[in-house]
Amino acid sequence: MTKKQILAIFAALAGAATLVGAYWVHRAGFLHFDTLRIYKDTLIAYVAEYRWRALMIYMAIYTLESSVALPISGLLTVLGGYLFGAPIGAAAAILSATIGATLLFLSTRYFLGRFFESIYAEQLPAMHAEFRQYGGWYLVVLRLIPMMPFFLTNILAALSPISLEAYIVGTIIGVIPSTVLLAIAGKELTALNSMSDIFTPHVIGAFLLMAVVVLLPLLLYRVVWPHISSAQSRAD
Repeated sequence: MTKKQILAIFAALAGAATLVGAYWVHRAGFLHFDTLRIYKDTLIAYVAEYRWRALMIYMAIYTLESSVALPISGLLTVLGGYLFGAPIGAAAAILSATIGATLLFLSTRYFLGRFFESIYAEQLPAMHAEFRQYGGWYLVVLRLIPMMPFFLTNILAALSPISLEAYIVGTIIGVIPSTVLLAIAGKELTALNSMSDIFTPHVIGAFLLMAVVVLLPLLLYRVVWPHISSAQSRAD
């Protein structure tokens, strides 16, 4: 059995499992903010008694969310920082987001490619050109600067020439800044009463710093890199 066949079988099984799991989690109502607010004391008590088990459950839910594109990754990252502290919460979120994104990448590349190619036929030529020119760094820019939804980036990347290794590395690098800051925001919460509790002066300052971090690669990508490429072309 070849490597591609093994990856294809793994992607099919993982994809089916994540769809079933995500449906169950959604139907149970675990991912609504009101549910988290009601059961926050229970969650804290459970984490205090079964820390590593709770962390595994959290990572499983986060992986499901990332693989089926539920729009609650920010809430989950904040919750991770709140329950486990910023360092562990951020690390767990980054690893889970990468695993979930990779599952969607593999499912698209080996099973759903033709379906998505028919839907995004107009966007693919430009994406292919960018990936051929910049490789994994283009994915890093897409992660740092959310020009399109997270799940759409995963799908279009799977239809591009990027390798699986470059995709994984680009995803990890790209999600670190926002994930770390959201985990820090979660650590700052004294109570989970509303999302507005996140935005303390300390957290607002952290997000302003993140904005600077995000704008720097955009500046490099749009302004500096074309000049470097042009100079290299003239030298050749």
